[in-house]
Amino acid sequence: MTEPNQPEIALPEGFQTGAVFTRPTPAEDSYPLRLDQYQTLCDGSSGNERANRDFYKGLFFGALLGVIGFVAGIDWASFWAKKSWVLLGCLVVLLSIFLWSLVEWIGHNKKLGTEDTTYTRLKKTISQHFQSCANRRLTQPATGSSEVIQDETKAPAAAE
Repeated sequence: MTEPNQPEIALPEGFQTGAVFTRPTPAEDSYPLRLDQYQTLCDGSSGNERANRDFYKGLFFGALLGVIGFVAGIDWASFWAKKSWVLLGCLVVLLSIFLWSLVEWIGHNKKLGTEDTTYTRLKKTISQHFQSCANRRLTQPATGSSEVIQDETKAPAAAE
């Protein structure tokens, strides 16, 4: 029982045979994606960029609240009379974080807006298709097939 089945014919030295049994897999069903599901899949390519944008957005609003609280809580008459450098230093640090996070937040927002992803290409193609239908005033039926739309949304060839 512990030895593998041996063939009835003589085989060369060191040669053994065996069988692999696999279970049949069930037929895989496919379902069309809704737009929100498709967008979720497409967001994977820019997930880090979105996380960075949201981080700087949170940092911006946190620094904004810090600056507002700092300015509202200071007795300005005694601040200028005592020339408190510690408070001035804290204010400068908060303002620096505020401005830096604002610049980064805007930069990441612009980068996400111009990013070329599968979703943005598909959205552009679909918008162009329906715009052309609207321009034709729907006098002719749309003749575009799904293969044509898929070909138009393919990524551009990489420049070498």
